[in-house]
Amino acid sequence: MFMKKKNIYLGLLSVIVLFFAAGCLTTSPVVPAANTTFAAAAVDATAPFPGFKIYDDAVFEYNEKGQLVREVFSITKGTADLVTNIYEYNNDGIVIKKSVYNSKHNLDDYEIYELDSQGRRVKENEYRQDGSLKNYKTYEYKDDTIIKRFFDPKGNLYRYTIKKMDKAGNLIGDYDYRK
Repeated sequence: MFMKKKNIYLGLLSVIVLFFAAGCLTTSPVVPAANTTFAAAAVDATAPFPGFKIYDDAVFEYNEKGQLVREVFSITKGTADLVTNIYEYNNDGIVIKKSVYNSKHNLDDYEIYELDSQGRRVKENEYRQDGSLKNYKTYEYKDDTIIKRFFDPKGNLYRYTIKKMDKAGNLIGDYDYRK
């Protein structure tokens, strides 16, 4: 019994050390430098099945609080076409902004989130890089239901989703309606 626990603890310790050594924790969101290249480290392009190559990959980085601060996606057949999302948080640890950068590390667009007194997202404004409104979304919370409405910049509703939750807060239904 002691040897099993010892092996588990050593395994966990090894993972933690490798995690820190790989630099997976960042202290703040940082826009990637122009000469930065990203790859899914430690992923064999043909693994796990012979004859297959990686199509898309993603790398995730977290800050010292365990919050997601950066996502890097290779979005086209494993090429260098990358999208990088940078997240910012308020003092309560809730995401308030997401910035999206293209493969040339230029800002494509960004989203700013408005919260209610309970810290729930009630509005999401998406802006183009020039600051003009691209679209916005609103959230309505009713008992076990979340209604998310999608609007164009002129305020025209073009889509909405309804998420149903059980008493424990687990998602039990997800419905998407479009014109």
